[in-house]
Amino acid sequence: AYAKEWVDRAAANQLQFFNAPELSAGHSSDALLGTSGKRVWELGVSAAWMPQALKSAAAGQLGAEQAAWRDELGAIQHRVQGELLDILTGFELAQADAKAADARAAQAQALAQDVARRVKAGDAPQLDALLMQAAVAQADSAKRLAQSALLGLLSQWRSKTGLSEWVALPYAMQDVLKVPPPSSAQHPLLRAAAAAHSVALGRVALAQAERKEPVRYSAGLSRERGAFGESAGTTWRVGVSIPLQSDVRSQPKLSTALREATAAEIAQATTQREVLQQIDQAALALDAARELAAALEKVASAQSQANDMVQRAYRLGERDLQARIKSDGERADSMAAAQRQAVLVRALQLKSLHAQGVALIGEK
Repeated sequence: AYAKEWVDRAAANQLQFFNAPELSAGHSSDALLGTSGKRVWELGVSAAWMPQALKSAAAGQLGAEQAAWRDELGAIQHRVQGELLDILTGFELAQADAKAADARAAQAQALAQDVARRVKAGDAPQLDALLMQAAVAQADSAKRLAQSALLGLLSQWRSKTGLSEWVALPYAMQDVLKVPPPSSAQHPLLRAAAAAHSVALGRVALAQAERKEPVRYSAGLSRERGAFGESAGTTWRVGVSIPLQSDVRSQPKLSTALREATAAEIAQATTQREVLQQIDQAALALDAARELAAALEKVASAQSQANDMVQRAYRLGERDLQARIKSDGERADSMAAAQRQAVLVRALQLKSLHAQGVALIGEK
């Protein structure tokens, strides 16, 4: 808000009061304390006429400043959305880990109850009960660690946004994926870089236009009384001041403007190269994540089938408890990895769109 107000005020001052008139008044006398003697009263006004080239350069530079303010705000929003997307991705991954830990704890608790019945009936040794106590404790510890990670991410989210609730990462998948990516010229970072370059070029044009100072016109009147008792006479005067062009004052400012324009041009080219690299890297990461997700789905399916066989063998007494615990853990790990990778694929889809300049957070 303060930046916009500053730009608006600067525009009003430059375009309306850049060449404000100057008033002058004076009085002279050859008798300091007496009333006799010569008296002269003067009143004048002067104003500088701004050349059209200078007016156009000032208006263009201020217009570029206002556009740069809007585009820089869009670039800041783009960067903040990237940071929030990273936090939300971490939350979704931590939430997947927490769900997997809950499922593993519940499965361990159910198996512990079954083993306790077996031990009580004399169908299993006391060692199985001790093994299940260790397995339940380990599953409960993993569950608490996952919940602690979620609380840490919630604290990070609150400090970043001031919000007490999460924004679900997949909420806009169906809507956002239908939005065509903007053209490269509409990318927030590229727009901000191009606007900064335009501002620098506007300063160069303004510095060049200011090399020739404006012509100043003046008008005034004076009333003069030659001696005490004489009638005063009125004299009108007009004048024009045409300054000669000199680069002594304007050359340092022009050199600075040219240096800033060159730096802005280099920054624009660098930003364009970085944006293209980010788009390519996001696309490659998404393709790799999809391939890994398909492979992990196959692993999870195979581990699930193998675990079903181990569970049947355990119930028939063909496999011991340690084999059952190991198989249950491998199945839980493979399912958790597949679920975590599915979340990562969704996040990378959004990250790919974000790299292309699509607004994600707050756009429904």
